[in-house]
Amino acid sequence: MKKVLGILICSIILAGCSDSSEPEKETNDKSNETVTAASTKVNPESIDQETEQSDENVEPEITADLNGEHVWEYYSDVDFNDILESYDPEEKYIMFDEAAELEDNIIEAYSSGDRESLLKWKIYIDILWGQTEEYHPEQEEYFDILKQVSKEMTENKHDDVVNQIKEAKKVREANEG
Repeated sequence: MKKVLGILICSIILAGCSDSSEPEKETNDKSNETVTAASTKVNPESIDQETEQSDENVEPEITADLNGEHVWEYYSDVDFNDILESYDPEEKYIMFDEAAELEDNIIEAYSSGDRESLLKWKIYIDILWGQTEEYHPEQEEYFDILKQVSKEMTENKHDDVVNQIKEAKKVREANEG
C-alpha cells in the first residue's frame, strides 16, 4: 500500500511538473517508463477498494450494553438459559483482545473444580470465536482449538479443557507477534 501511494504521489508530482501543452516524448529513460507504467496500473478506484477491504477486517467495537464489564462478568449471576434468551446476534459482546483474560478465567474455574458454570464458559468461548474469527485470519489454528474445546464441552468431555485452553493460549500468543 505504501508503494502504491508513493508511486501515485510521484506520478502526480511528475504530471504537475510537465507542460501539458507539449506532446509526450518517447524516451528510453527507464525511470520515466517505470513511472508511466506504474501510473497506468494505479487508479483511484483500486486504492478505494483496498482501503475498503482493509476496513472490513477491522474488528467492530462492543455494542451490547454490558455496563463496562466483560461478557462473563456481566452474566456471572445469571442462569445459562437467561444468557441464551438475552443473546442478540446483532450485538457485539466481546473483542479479541479479551481472549487472554477469558482463557485465564476458564483455566481458573476448571482448576478450582467449578463445574456449575461449565455451560456458561462454553457460551463465552462460542461468542469469542463467533464474533472475532473473521477479523483475525492469522489466528485460524487458535479458533480451531476453541471450536474443539466447545464441541467437547457440549459432549460433557471436560477432562482436558484446561490443557486445551493452555495450548490455545500459546498458539494465540505465538500468532500475535
